[in-house]
Amino acid sequence: MKVVGITGPTGAGKTTIGNLIRQRGYTVIDCDKMAASVMDTDKELLQQLQQTFADCFDNSKLNRKKLSKLVFSSPTQLQKLNAIVNPAIMKKMQDIIGEQTGDILFFDGATRLQSGCSVLCRQMIAVLAQPQNRLQRICKRDGLSEQLAAARLNSQPKNEYYRDLCDYIIYTDISDESTREQLNTVLKEVL
Repeated sequence: MKVVGITGPTGAGKTTIGNLIRQRGYTVIDCDKMAASVMDTDKELLQQLQQTFADCFDNSKLNRKKLSKLVFSSPTQLQKLNAIVNPAIMKKMQDIIGEQTGDILFFDGATRLQSGCSVLCRQMIAVLAQPQNRLQRICKRDGLSEQLAAARLNSQPKNEYYRDLCDYIIYTDISDESTREQLNTVLKEVL
């Protein structure tokens, strides 16, 4: 089975690209949703999170907003979170790959490169947009202030990082038509 990663910074349009690929009949796994599910159901992982981020738990339940605010304002805290969560995500990705019966599978997630999960992917597609466009998208999508959205942007690598490490690049801030055309070109190569 061929596994392709879709990555890029927050607000770049990875979900849009994933949805366009899904509309063509391919399986796309949303790694953010998968990670949330793992964080909700993996008891050992929850224990580790509670030990490390006790202030982000209310009555033994993870408060994602508190955790997000903490980790996106502190690179050290983000590293701690990733060190706990990424191994569980890698295992879940391996499980999903083992369960698939198709010829190709796409994983959509912002931190596929940084987490080490890109080793499971034969090719990587970067989805990129200019920072100001991403900031506006994040504020609208997540209902965040510009300050909190900027903290998220600043916690992730710049566009150059993704351009240097990925096999294909799709820019989503030109036009919807341009985005589709770029995706068509990339899929011809990938498939």
